[in-house]
Amino acid sequence: MLQTRHQLKMARVRRVLLGTLVANWSVALAKLLVGFVSGTMSLIADGFHSVLDGSSNIIGLISIKAAAKPADTRYPYGRRKYETFAAVGICMLLVLSCYEIVKEAVRRFWTGSAPEVGPLSFVVIVSSMVINHLVATYERRRGEELKSAVLVADAHHTHSDVYGSLAVLLSLVAIRLGYPLFDVFAALFIVGLIGRAIWHILSESLHTLMDISRLPAEEIEAIALSVPGVRECHNIRSRGLEDAVYIDLHIGVDPHLPIEEAHNIGCEVERRLLSTLEGVTDVVVHTEPARSLHQVVPDEALRRSVSTRAGTESRSSAPPDPCHP
Repeated sequence: MLQTRHQLKMARVRRVLLGTLVANWSVALAKLLVGFVSGTMSLIADGFHSVLDGSSNIIGLISIKAAAKPADTRYPYGRRKYETFAAVGICMLLVLSCYEIVKEAVRRFWTGSAPEVGPLSFVVIVSSMVINHLVATYERRRGEELKSAVLVADAHHTHSDVYGSLAVLLSLVAIRLGYPLFDVFAALFIVGLIGRAIWHILSESLHTLMDISRLPAEEIEAIALSVPGVRECHNIRSRGLEDAVYIDLHIGVDPHLPIEEAHNIGCEVERRLLSTLEGVTDVVVHTEPARSLHQVVPDEALRRSVSTRAGTESRSSAPPDPCHP
């Protein structure tokens, strides 16, 4: 069931990426044609910037195809991190875009050259800005709805093309007004905005790749302790993507319980975590004899963090943990 839902999500992500690819390369073709015909170098450069947007869509499509494959014995956790690697790849394209903008700004500063200003150039630039803004907004919203790192990252990249087109538009206006250096300063400002987007994408991608904790341990502990028969909960870990979180935890039960009853308690903890916490797709519960003589109530678990408990509770007097000596 979970795998079918994931495959349906991947199909929806692919449709969004295909539509974005068509839009990006249509805009790129228009910029390149007008740029080469009129000899406007800024339009040509901006056209290649739009080509980069299309390239990022292709990277996304390749990653989605790989990520949609089901888990198997070689990849027991699936291939969802392909999506994160693709987001990092898009960041590299954003870095390349920044480099091209800076290089063009430096060239104009030293040579004093300027693009040829004509009505058709304004029409193409303004139209491309409107199209890219609409596409990026739609892609970002769908990415947030589907919780797709690729769509959100690619939306940032598509939106960066709006900034590049804005730099060209300001350059054309400034040249008409007799202030060609304004184009250089505007381009550097845009590089700063794109750099901010790069930082945002890389931060979230690295969190996933480094298996950052996705859910508060206190919340997981409180849910586990709310199950009758659970006396304690520790060694809580969570990782994964926002919509594919994996949880590992240990619970302590009455040492005198039959194995089957202890197993059923563990299954109930798993079921409750899956049904309560959004985005959780897998829970592994290790059931062991409790070391405490009383059951901790959920309210008490909420008042204390796992890290604080590890530092304040004396475990030296407790029996050794056979699983974690």
